[in-house]
Amino acid sequence: MSMNDYQKLKGHNEAMENVLGCELPDLAGCHLVINTFRDLTAEQVASEVEAFQPVQGWVMYRDRVVVDDRAPSRHDFIEGEWCRGGDSLKTRLLGDGTYQLISMQLDEKDNGEHACREQVVYLRSGLAVDALENPEAAIYRLWWQQEKQGPRKGRWIPLAQQFVGFHKESK
Repeated sequence: MSMNDYQKLKGHNEAMENVLGCELPDLAGCHLVINTFRDLTAEQVASEVEAFQPVQGWVMYRDRVVVDDRAPSRHDFIEGEWCRGGDSLKTRLLGDGTYQLISMQLDEKDNGEHACREQVVYLRSGLAVDALENPEAAIYRLWWQQEKQGPRKGRWIPLAQQFVGFHKESK
């Protein structure tokens, strides 16, 4: 199903008071460029994060989660995510001191292959905060990719979850 057909179906579903039995999410057509690097050391990951110059981020160490826009300051981190504009970095420990680093860049041009929507994830209180004063929610962009061939041709399948920043509710 093309993005145009999806938008028509969504509009028809809303006009018929959710005749499909559920509300369809708002999707935007965009393109995501993903690059994956494996078998990096903690030092190499920290260097890549510093070069990326993130605006917001978080890192999970073995004993706590820290909201911070800087590279990991210790070598015992398990995973982390950082963002700048529409781009982001994600890392996770593979084992034995080696890490995977995933770089995601948003390309505003819609080539018809990808679709996305944003999702708010509310955070627990008590996170260690170094760079942002008490964020209440993390914003993620959920990505789907349209299958172009085979038995699933035309279907939208999950592609990625991209960290795009924190949000502080104004009271």
